[in-house]
Amino acid sequence: MELKRMGKTRRYISMKLWVGNKTVSKYYAMSDEEYRSMHAASPYPVKVFDEYEEMIMDVYRRNNFKSNLVYRRFKEYLFH
Repeated sequence: MELKRMGKTRRYISMKLWVGNKTVSKYYAMSDEEYRSMHAASPYPVKVFDEYEEMIMDVYRRNNFKSNLVYRRFKEYLFH
């Protein structure tokens, strides 16, 4: 909302924040009150991976911090 208040365009915001135009347009159309109301309902994002954090970091370290290897390991663990 700060960038909007500064008069930045939707395109500028999209490029600056690496967020899609559709998402920027959704928030850009909101009033400050609507934005605050929306975030009051859920002020923190859902942290679905919290319970796996220790395991993820362990696998990440053991695989020399290579994300593709970590992804494969967790894909095997979670889906097989």
